[in-house]
Amino acid sequence: MGLLGVANREGGYSCDQQEYLEAIAPAVMQVLQRRKSEEELRETYVNLCRGREERFLTMANAIPQLA
Repeated sequence: MGLLGVANREGGYSCDQQEYLEAIAPAVMQVLQRRKSEEELRETYVNLCRGREERFLTMANAIPQLA
């Protein structure tokens, strides 16, 4: 799905440090996926509001013709 990169470290990383990084990788992925989902939801909401506004304006503009 992706790559979690860390800066080069003089002497590299110990096995324990590598295990810690591997352990937090799923949590980082969950946060990134959640942010992406929230952004998609926000975009959907904005588009829905625009559609409603357009329908309202169409209806409001048609009232004089109906009268």
